[in-house]
Amino acid sequence: MKKSTIKLLGLIGKPLGHSLSPQIQNKWIKHYQLNYDYQLFPLESCDDLRGFIKKNAIHGLNVTLPYKTEVIEHLDQLDADAKAIGAVNTIKNENGKLSGYNTDMTGLDLTIGGRLKGNSKVLMLGAGGAAKAMAYLARKKGLRLDIYNRTEIKALQLAEQFNHSVVTLVDLYDQDYDVLINATSIGLRENESPLEWLNFSKSPKFVFDMIYNPPKTRLLAEAESSGSQIMNGYAMLYNQARESFRIWTGIFPE
Repeated sequence: MKKSTIKLLGLIGKPLGHSLSPQIQNKWIKHYQLNYDYQLFPLESCDDLRGFIKKNAIHGLNVTLPYKTEVIEHLDQLDADAKAIGAVNTIKNENGKLSGYNTDMTGLDLTIGGRLKGNSKVLMLGAGGAAKAMAYLARKKGLRLDIYNRTEIKALQLAEQFNHSVVTLVDLYDQDYDVLINATSIGLRENESPLEWLNFSKSPKFVFDMIYNPPKTRLLAEAESSGSQIMNGYAMLYNQARESFRIWTGIFPE
């Protein structure tokens, strides 16, 4: 196989040292015997995204923090979900025409959708790209989220966009939540947590952290020790990756 025949895929964002996307995507590429290769691209900026894609002859990209919203202005079109959510995590290059998609919502629905009942009381931490996908999914399921974000204006904007509510740090600890979702990056580094768990008057029944590396964040460890069921973000990563792979190759991996 000549190197020039290989279609290049990859992930842009920063930091990327924790990412398992290359292992997942390249395993499927090998399994289906495709002329693709998936790499990490730790970009300091996405200001020249089109030039970067053209220069490297990139066929498709995944997008992670902090560029899920920033990339939109560089794209030619968005699918319905990406447009509604206002965030993109997958890009396909078709002869220079860049299309943006959001597979985070699909990944979330396949991973925790069954736990999100109409009467569930749900707290979400964060207001970035992944949080937007969760807020959109909740609205589609008829759920109203409580949103907490350290920068309150971002929480207010997200709540207004999808008809959810904003809670303060003081208020959230007095609530009785069925589900807690961490959609922030706080927890990637050891011993950091988006919340002080001991302040909860009653632990949420189920805690989902979108972070998958480390496999058990401080948030999940404290939740588990308090009796909550826990799940990290690996299944979400895997499920959204399957949909991205389908967009690029036409194959939905098992």
